[in-house]
Amino acid sequence: MGGIREAVYVLVASLTFYELGLSLGLDSEGSVYLSALLALTLYCSSGLRFFVFSKTLSGDLHKVINVRLGSVAILQRVKLKAVFKPRIYVNLAGFVAPLTLALLILALQTHCLSVAPFKYLSILIFLTITYNKLSTIVSGRGIFISVTSSMTLTVVTALALGTHLKLAPETLFSITYSLSTLAVLIGMDLVNLRLSALFKTRSIVIGGYGIGDAIFLLPAISSLTSKIIYSFIATPLTP
Repeated sequence: MGGIREAVYVLVASLTFYELGLSLGLDSEGSVYLSALLALTLYCSSGLRFFVFSKTLSGDLHKVINVRLGSVAILQRVKLKAVFKPRIYVNLAGFVAPLTLALLILALQTHCLSVAPFKYLSILIFLTITYNKLSTIVSGRGIFISVTSSMTLTVVTALALGTHLKLAPETLFSITYSLSTLAVLIGMDLVNLRLSALFKTRSIVIGGYGIGDAIFLLPAISSLTSKIIYSFIATPLTP
């Protein structure tokens, strides 16, 4: 089962890099070679991480204490302060690569984003809040998110943006990828970073699951799905 899951991750990564290659102006053959090379490289380096800094984190922990006095039980809610200083790492495949691609897209799509910078920023804030609300911290495992719910909201938002601005499918793919990547990074990892102090985590790896991490996987699936659906919507029907 694990092998099938990893094969799906590599396939999604390959398709994502292929579409990005086309968006960057490469031909189909060049995009195929580029996507295969990048996907395999990131898959093989999924365990590679880099130390960034060590930061003191704190958070409030609410706990209910059951106090018994004979046959009477008293429930008392107390507020504790948890402080810890974990080491912060970033994963090459799960953080460095998707963030680099998102920033590269922003640099290359300035002609499009300059038309509606407020809309881009508004959608970024909306997705950031959405991802944060849908994310859950699991002790000892990391931060998890409902891929189905978050992807559905992302695709619907992207389709609305593409239809409103009359974007090309390739442009919509790129913008959706950059929006979702930045929103996942901010809404899931950075905003929830201080809460890891509650679990006394010795180290935090942002993007620790490599190409299977939400920072890579969620934007990739969302942008691919958005382009496929939008291509059908944007294509005029011939009589």
